[in-house]
Amino acid sequence: MVAFARAGLVPPSAGPSASEALSAQGGEPTFAGSPPSPLAGHDQKSGRQVFRRGPVFIERVELLSGEGQPTPRLTLLEPFALHVHYRVEGPPPVATLGIALAVNNKHDLMPVAQFMTQNIRPFETRESYAQAPDRFKAARRGVMILSFAHVTFRKGEYLLSIGLVPNEPASWIFYEYRHLYYEFSVDDAGMDVGAPILLTPVLSHSIVE
Repeated sequence: MVAFARAGLVPPSAGPSASEALSAQGGEPTFAGSPPSPLAGHDQKSGRQVFRRGPVFIERVELLSGEGQPTPRLTLLEPFALHVHYRVEGPPPVATLGIALAVNNKHDLMPVAQFMTQNIRPFETRESYAQAPDRFKAARRGVMILSFAHVTFRKGEYLLSIGLVPNEPASWIFYEYRHLYYEFSVDDAGMDVGAPILLTPVLSHSIVE
């Protein structure tokens, strides 16, 4: 599975097809889907792959512009957010709820970016792991909100993979994983960025003489 495979992170996938597809509005793809069922496999309608084992399920995913409006198109250096709506069926998991993302180029599937919450980060220890502010218990129904200060991707079309996972170090056993599932595009507003990522440092100046 391309989005995570290059980092050695391949989620399991087997079973019948899942009855879920992206909806279209005005000819453009949207980040929406029908309520998921506990199935795993290949989505015949959308051509995308979904793995589900529960008890946490993704209900829908929204990509929002800096103005808080749903959109499949982002603009370089403008803020954006992802809202991942989920529900829990049965007893809630003991572990806190984690999330993993991967962004790939649409046309050659080259990896562009990743994010995950389950691994121990360089500034953490096993003792401080559970106290991190971005690790929390799943509610019966909730929304995981990922806010980004700005878009750093160059102009192009991208695919987003997204999964919900228990926050356990090195765990990649997803509750639900949607593989190369969501399409979005980026406009560079005429900046003509050639590299995959635009750096956004804080630039300062110190007078020496």
